[in-house]
Formats: sequence, structure tokens, C-alpha cells
Amino acid sequence: MVNGALKPQLWCAREKGRKPNLDIKIRNDPHFTKPIGGLWTSTYTPDEEYCSDWIRWCAYEMPEWLTGECYVLYPRKDARIYTIDSYSDLERLFRKYGIRVVDTFAVLDWERIAKDYDAVHLTHKGMMETHLSRPLSLYGWDCESTVWFRNVFEKVEPLPKDRRCKVLPDEKIPPLSESSPKCEEGVCFDIVKVVEGYRKRKYIAIGLGIALVSFLAISFFLGEKER
Repeated sequence: MVNGALKPQLWCAREKGRKPNLDIKIRNDPHFTKPIGGLWTSTYTPDEEYCSDWIRWCAYEMPEWLTGECYVLYPRKDARIYTIDSYSDLERLFRKYGIRVVDTFAVLDWERIAKDYDAVHLTHKGMMETHLSRPLSLYGWDCESTVWFRNVFEKVEPLPKDRRCKVLPDEKIPPLSESSPKCEEGVCFDIVKVVEGYRKRKYIAIGLGIALVSFLAISFFLGEKER
């Protein structure tokens, strides 16, 4: 499936001090589902617990790969991206660019793919359908991710420090403050004040409910007594 630009992507260094290398090279691996080289990212998820699906996977499987140093990459809208969102998307790609099947590994001609596309994106759904599938699989692609073949990014920025998601398993994110408004579709509001207002209204409603129940109980008791 071919589509346009992706949401902002996250690239994280496995060695401290490294930055994303945008002089991207790629070669075929004759024995595996992944190419040699390429620039690997995972979609930036600032509203989730972890800042990307790759970070979440590493937190449980390979925490030693995490350094906490990440960059946000913004793909151009005209980027040519092949998206694997289902097993049939993998079959379609293999029919045109497949080299061989090693066990169930779909060995692809990535050098040819790179001539027609700027990237291949595997969605979470696509990963679930192709991770252990037969007769073709993308075993080794362990999470939602994208492999890029060239620099098609509008800009690259360090991951913001005032984020709400984690890049390390034991990272402590400070609580939201009044200086951290939340914006949706151009409308900004302070999430703390919203939550506090909701709590106050909830407690007022509970208090009124208790008072009403008490009043009715007393009225019933007095009425019974008069009888």
C-alpha cells in the first residue's frame, strides 16, 4: 500500500553522542528480512507512556539499547512510502521485489525498492500479521517502524525536554504544571485546572447526593414516628 507522508518519526541513538546520519546507504542482506543500513525510526507518540513503539519494545526486551538521546524527524508530504499494514501488503511487495524465502524470512531486494520508494513503513497491525506468518514473514521487525532510504525530511529536531512520554524505562516524568497547557486544534487549556475543576464538581455532586439521601431518610423516619 502506497501513501503519503507519515506522522513525525523518532530516531534514538544506541550510543551516546550520536545523531541521525542522513547520508543514508542501503544494501541487500541475502539471508534476512531487513536491509543492511538504512535509517530506522518509529512513529513519535508523545501522548503514550513511551515516546515510540520501538522504545516501548526496548524497555522490555533490550533496555541496554536505550540511551535517552532521541530526535524527532518530520517527513515531507511528498515522500514515497510503501506501507505494510497487512499480510497481503507484504505479499504484494514480495511479488515485485522478492529474492528468495529463507525458512519463512521474506528476503527482499531493498536496493530495487529504494529506487521506487523513499521508505517502507510497517504498522503495528502489519507487524502483528507478518511477524510469524507463513509462507512469508518479516520476523525480526519487532515493532511498528520505518526504514528510510534517503533524506526526505523537512526538519530534524532534538526530542523536547518538556515532553510527557518516556525514553528510558525508569525515567521519572515530572507532573503537569500550570505552565504546561494542552492544545487541541488551536484551542489551549490547562489540563491541571481542567482535572481539578472536574474533581471539585464531582465532590460537590457527591456531597449534595449525601445531603439529599440524609434528608429523605430523616423525613421518612419522622413520618413513621408520627404514625
